Amino acid sequence: MIPAGIIPPVLTPLTPDREIDCDAFRRLLDRLIDGGVDGLFVAGTAGLGSILTDAQHEQLVRLAVEHVAGRLPVLAGVLEPSTARTVERIRRIEALGPSAVVVVAPYYLRAQSETQLLRHFEVIRNHTALPIAVYNLPGCVGAKIPVQVLCELAKRGWIGACKDSSGNDAYFTELCRRGAEHGLRVYQGLRPDFAKLAELGAAGCVPVPANLRPEQYAEAWRQCDDPVAQPRLQASCDALWRELVLSTDFFSRTLKRLAEEGLGTGVMPEPF
Repeated sequence: MIPAGIIPPVLTPLTPDREIDCDAFRRLLDRLIDGGVDGLFVAGTAGLGSILTDAQHEQLVRLAVEHVAGRLPVLAGVLEPSTARTVERIRRIEALGPSAVVVVAPYYLRAQSETQLLRHFEVIRNHTALPIAVYNLPGCVGAKIPVQVLCELAKRGWIGACKDSSGNDAYFTELCRRGAEHGLRVYQGLRPDFAKLAELGAAGCVPVPANLRPEQYAEAWRQCDDPVAQPRLQASCDALWRELVLSTDFFSRTLKRLAEEGLGTGVMPEPF
């Protein structure tokens, strides 16, 4: 099962020649585990999952699974634009032993109906025994997945979790409330409002700044319903969010800060 709590979208440090920095990646995994997070999401958007080559993607998942060695669940992003490519990428990594896969709706040529979306996820479900989480990412995919589709997927037992990065509070609230009826675990993908997460019964969050300060986010999650501690912890997480995300894109500043602290080079992939 995909755990509740803080599941950072693990960044992928690169060497100066833009290959995976294996040593820095392993040290980042240890930093996150030692910081008290609950799971690890590798090859997500911030982890460059949509632009890694097939060989790099396999290398990254293998590195994560082998190094983590069961200490935490490892979720592997499979951010492919089509059903066939998603199935093929899952086939390549399934034997490596990730705990779950995180998939997106078709993009570039997008699904035009709920029927097509359901078929996309049905085919994926039929080709893997791994737990599946759906990543609702309209900013990159081009369209949001309707709440009723996600609830139907959960109702049919095809998925167990959803990461929502829509930034739409009304959508997230509806997804949490309706999804709960079908056992769907919902995770906040953008700035986490910990009091709101507790109120809605959300399963957790997937915050990029947790790469830099995992212990801060782990504490905020564990005390999200504490009326005394929560405002202080929320304020500290918000300050980090403003510095690392709002001041730039969603991950380059965090990579640079990690490099300043001796982890990785801060190099971005081409053409960034």
